[in-house]
Amino acid sequence: MGAVVKFSILTHDLYYHLTDALSLISVGGLLVFLAKNRKNSFLLAVVSLLGVFLAIGSAILIWFSLQVSATYGRHLFPSIISISVLMAMGLITLRIPPLLVVTPMLLFSLASPFFYIMPQYDHPPIVAEIPESATKSFARWGDTSLVGYELPPPRRWAPGDEIPLTLYWQPSAQTKELQALFPTLIDAEGEAIATIDSFPGGGTLPTTWWQPGQIYKDDYILQIPPDAQGYTTVQLHIGWYPFPDGSNIWPLLESGRETAAFILPLGALVAGEDPNLLGADAASDDTVFGEAIRLTGHLLRENHILELEWQILEPISGAWRVFAIVLAEPYQEGAPVEVLWQRDSVPAVPLGFLKAGERFVTRHDFELPPGYQGEHVVYVGWYNEDLLQRLPVAHPSNMLPLPLTAFRGPAA
Repeated sequence: MGAVVKFSILTHDLYYHLTDALSLISVGGLLVFLAKNRKNSFLLAVVSLLGVFLAIGSAILIWFSLQVSATYGRHLFPSIISISVLMAMGLITLRIPPLLVVTPMLLFSLASPFFYIMPQYDHPPIVAEIPESATKSFARWGDTSLVGYELPPPRRWAPGDEIPLTLYWQPSAQTKELQALFPTLIDAEGEAIATIDSFPGGGTLPTTWWQPGQIYKDDYILQIPPDAQGYTTVQLHIGWYPFPDGSNIWPLLESGRETAAFILPLGALVAGEDPNLLGADAASDDTVFGEAIRLTGHLLRENHILELEWQILEPISGAWRVFAIVLAEPYQEGAPVEVLWQRDSVPAVPLGFLKAGERFVTRHDFELPPGYQGEHVVYVGWYNEDLLQRLPVAHPSNMLPLPLTAFRGPAA
């Protein structure tokens, strides 16, 4: 299971901009200092020695970051003497009053515990009841119930996006052993895209501290990695396990039925185009369905797998599916129909999350009997079970006939 690591305590963006500016000013002052003292071998030796210590620390930090894909400010602590002295040389050279730098830093240091640190380590707040904005839930993991949750409505997500989660927990008893939860963003195959592995409250409220009957509001932000790749629906999987290495606790639903996973829909992750686009080998087409979707190409693979490439022309939403039907005889309105095989499919990303101009592929795998050989027309189209209708196309029964296709079953 992959994990997304975020810095746990961040201050206001203005603080980082000011410290960046102070660092640049210090570097400029240090260059001026070196130019003024270029003939003073003792001062140059001191600066060189500090520079060597800083370079060694930086090299170790870079090496460590390449090994574990993580960088934290505390890794610069061994170099803090070199950094401080070199910055001071630069600021003094530019005649910047020390109090102009020290006073704001002192005030910020005194205020940080109250405005930034303490709120991060406070326990999740207790609420009398879940708010009306929350969706009620009845899932239970042992003695811990999820009585409600607040999630953003399903939408299209991109790498780097942050997904806010609010979970409302109500324990019926304190647990005798520590339990950890892992809200996880998963793709259509169940693979983890991003996860948070923690005790409740971001680690501030172990389950052994629960107050039975209380409702705890538990907030998280699940960030999609900036380098995430995917063209898929995404869901939130909420799970618990005995800490540190117990197996997952299966949730119980309101009906009392045990299920392997408690999953909530979040929409789709679109990072680039559909990786299954057909390319130059596909037979081209230009048929438009419902003035919203164009069939741009089709390809038969392995003599029994039909792949269709589509393009969105106008935004369209709803539970639309693609059907692909093989008939024993060419279709004629009013005549008896014998369906040999039918395979329906849905886009990897639901239509409502796609934009005009984007392309995608649907795949229709016909299960042919061993040794079968035959040529047939495949009829394709779009239908919506909720609306009980098909997207219109200029062909009988809103079914587009593809050219005669040779089908071959597996060897007998």
